[in-house]
Amino acid sequence: LTLKGPARLGELAGMLGLERTTLTRIAGLLDERGWIADGHTDDGRERLLCVTDTGRSVLGAALPAWQEAQQAASQRLDDGPPRSGEASKRGTATAGRLRESRQFVERALQDFGLMETFESRSPQERARCLQWIASAAGEHDEEERVSRLLDDLSNNRAPATYLASVPAAD
Repeated sequence: LTLKGPARLGELAGMLGLERTTLTRIAGLLDERGWIADGHTDDGRERLLCVTDTGRSVLGAALPAWQEAQQAASQRLDDGPPRSGEASKRGTATAGRLRESRQFVERALQDFGLMETFESRSPQERARCLQWIASAAGEHDEEERVSRLLDDLSNNRAPATYLASVPAAD
């Protein structure tokens, strides 16, 4: 919305590849936080979403940290040890799955308005959560793990039970 400007809910759902009902839920969360508001349309059946000044401020404050995290994660994935032959192909596939996994988690956090909540956790806890999810990258369990993280964040629960299964980074 910040880049495009005010948009109808249906149009925005199509652009983002989301179901209208999913975007309605997300919009409700963003509206509760004061980051978006409903605009006026000639057709009362359509919902027009607009970014508020508060939403622009939050985005402006979060964007540099998000870009830095993206760059650091990409660098870590790209800096793996050199491989040869078949091991190299497996390594490339694994790096690709991990990158897709990270993007899946980020989209879920953004879609449900939980990025700020996730980023308020300690760097070690965030890293362990992502490692726990990435260990199931590309598998059915990955979606269940992301759902569990979102549920824990939504209900302000500590994800201690599954973090205990992931060793702390040195």
